[in-house]
Amino acid sequence: TIKARAFKSGMLPSEISSKTYTYGVASVSVYPLSGTFTTAQNVTMASITPGTVIRYTTDGTEPIESSTAYTAPFTADGNMTIKAKGFISGWEPSSTVSVTYVFNATKPSFSVANGLYYNSFNLTLSSPTPNAVIRYTTDGTLPTESSSQYDDPITIDVTTLIKARTFKNNWNPSAADSASYELKVTATNFTPNPTNYYSAQNILITTTTPGASIYYTTDGTEPSQNDNLYSAPVSLSVNTTLKAKAYKAGWTPSNTTSGGYTFTVNTPTFDPLPGTYSNPLYVAVECTTPGAEIRYTTNNIDPTGTSALYTEPVMLTSSGTLKAKAFKNGNISSGVVSGYYIVTSL
Repeated sequence: TIKARAFKSGMLPSEISSKTYTYGVASVSVYPLSGTFTTAQNVTMASITPGTVIRYTTDGTEPIESSTAYTAPFTADGNMTIKAKGFISGWEPSSTVSVTYVFNATKPSFSVANGLYYNSFNLTLSSPTPNAVIRYTTDGTLPTESSSQYDDPITIDVTTLIKARTFKNNWNPSAADSASYELKVTATNFTPNPTNYYSAQNILITTTTPGASIYYTTDGTEPSQNDNLYSAPVSLSVNTTLKAKAYKAGWTPSNTTSGGYTFTVNTPTFDPLPGTYSNPLYVAVECTTPGAEIRYTTNNIDPTGTSALYTEPVMLTSSGTLKAKAFKNGNISSGVVSGYYIVTSL
């Protein structure tokens, strides 16, 4: 504060003039400005007033002349409110500048996309937030700081819903991300393949899913775990619709495999073969299909299920056509064998 007065000999002094000059430190600038971030921030401070000492706090309190002095950029790595103020001895301190930094952790990423899988696998979780901890759940709940901590790849060996979240001290937790993994048993395979056969077959049923149990039916119905448990090849000798389905605990059952197996009776054979004979003869008729019955005619008409039943060789005393056909319940009837026999002696 300056006061001044004029004096002159023989005159009264002048009135006193007074002026007060106040010097204030310019407001401090802080960078970055308030905001929300997903990475640590390098904080810088500056003042346009030469000789300014910047002092700051990170706990939201008002800076004073004994607060921490800013000397070099520093890292903000957590939620905080920074307040800064400029000081020069004999000057009015600057106004207080306040910035608030909010840090949000980045949600985890999954190494395997959600979806349908036919094999177990290892799942890796990761987050770009340094020094963060990933926590996860498998029961559909939102992960918290007390949930399981991710340290090693997670083995997905049953149908699983995983929710994961990133946590870091003094950071806001990330949003949760999730992935649903459905594990399904592979469909069964039949060996030999469904088709027509002329002899009984032992059907091997397999699935590539380890530890799966196979259930099957032979009456065309949909297999369930109440039906036949497969433990050995299935023996088939009659026309059959074979269906099989594989199950495993914690997995979606396989699709149903269905196959139609048909069995055709072997065509009978004659002994002796058709030809010319000088005397009456007996013709033996044979069929290699076990359990088949043979029906025959001597009037050139194709045999049916009501034709004469073959039980012993057929005696032919005159020329004519012998026909035979084999039948078996649950099988496709054989083809008709036909032979013309000439008997020259009467």
